[in-house]
Amino acid sequence: MYLNADFVMPEKMKILEDKYLKNGYVSEVHYDKSLVELLTKNIQRISFWLLVLSSFFGLIAIILINSSIRLSIYSKRFNIKTMQMVGATKSFIRKPFIWQSIKLGLLGGVIALLAIFAIVYYLDKYIPTLKLIQDYVSLGYVAIGVLLLAFFIPWISTFFATQRFLNLKTNDLYY
Repeated sequence: MYLNADFVMPEKMKILEDKYLKNGYVSEVHYDKSLVELLTKNIQRISFWLLVLSSFFGLIAIILINSSIRLSIYSKRFNIKTMQMVGATKSFIRKPFIWQSIKLGLLGGVIALLAIFAIVYYLDKYIPTLKLIQDYVSLGYVAIGVLLLAFFIPWISTFFATQRFLNLKTNDLYY
């Protein structure tokens, strides 16, 4: 009997063992319990460290995006102050900066999705047992997550960066 990967966990294997032992035609169920437990433990350990590593790289990416947006807005701080002196409202000044950063963020998200899908395609081509391309739900979640992050991270970073320069006094622009 071959089991689906979702069922190869100690708890589910015990349920299957009990189910088949209740059948009168089955006298014994044998599988390598220690191997199943070892595999489960190793997969959990690897998953944890992959989550930690990806969170670390995600944090670094957010910091880099925020820093580049702040530098971009810093270079236009005199234009922001000039528009304020002419009488433009904060939301009127902030809007073009936010739209520009959202457009760039979405462009970066689309490029990232193309790279992800290319990697998934080649992994599926060389390791077809993974069946990555056939998992439409997970690929959809990844695409939606990347696009949402590509929208919200630049938007929030731009909002706070422009707010900082909108609240500065004219004398503080020359630091």
